[in-house]
Amino acid sequence: HTGSQLPVRALTNDTYANSIYHWKNGKTPVMDPGQSIGRFILAADMLEQYDAQKVNGPTDYAFKILDAVSARRTVWRIVYDNVNMKIFFLTRANPAMRTIDVNRLDFACQTPVQVIDINTPLSGDITDRFEDYTRQKNRTLIENSFRKTRFLRNYTDAAFDRLADFPDSMTCKP
Repeated sequence: HTGSQLPVRALTNDTYANSIYHWKNGKTPVMDPGQSIGRFILAADMLEQYDAQKVNGPTDYAFKILDAVSARRTVWRIVYDNVNMKIFFLTRANPAMRTIDVNRLDFACQTPVQVIDINTPLSGDITDRFEDYTRQKNRTLIENSFRKTRFLRNYTDAAFDRLADFPDSMTCKP
């Protein structure tokens, strides 16, 4: 969805078409697993009410919306500032605000791929805190994440290995 096909710049855990339908009709469906449609309607209404004169800025307001619509299971929140090329995020494990300055990242093919654990106890600008990617870091992340997710925790070590191997099959094209 783009342009006029994107009347609301928000998305929750339902299809965009279904969410827009219910928002335009002003009512939440009787069956709304995870209150996805209700959260979308709240976000859409808050976006419509945005007044740049009454807030500290669009990033703060975006986090206000995310706070209002977060579910009990929400693990992280992220806001992209496409104008200033910054990424702002926080996690349940580390609620301190962190920022990544995309302008300072090097996307050249010869530059090693870098990663960061989003739960690392850091705050502020973390752009310079990325570390070089290794297969083992990826494998550890995959296994830890799957083991904490009820419907994924029974994956085998062989499956974790296959998933961890996948990024090495990718090539960079300048």
